[in-house]
Amino acid sequence: MSSNLETTPGGLKVRVFNEEVLFADAPLSTIGRPDIEWLKAGGGIVGHKHPPAGRFNAGQKMIYWIVVIGGGAVAASGYL
Repeated sequence: MSSNLETTPGGLKVRVFNEEVLFADAPLSTIGRPDIEWLKAGGGIVGHKHPPAGRFNAGQKMIYWIVVIGGGAVAASGYL
């Protein structure tokens, strides 16, 4: 995988879009029955039982999709 950091004229390193990361994480970030159970259990915060989550928990999956969809909307609106 190639680096997705680029240097600006001021020497600041910035991350640019990397479709490999977007499409690699998307199948792992689909919401399913275990995620609903995780949300019902409050993510283990409430009570003494920690629900299984798999690779990513439901909160991480929601943040992923908010960033992907929200970032796409912001980028698309910038082209208008």
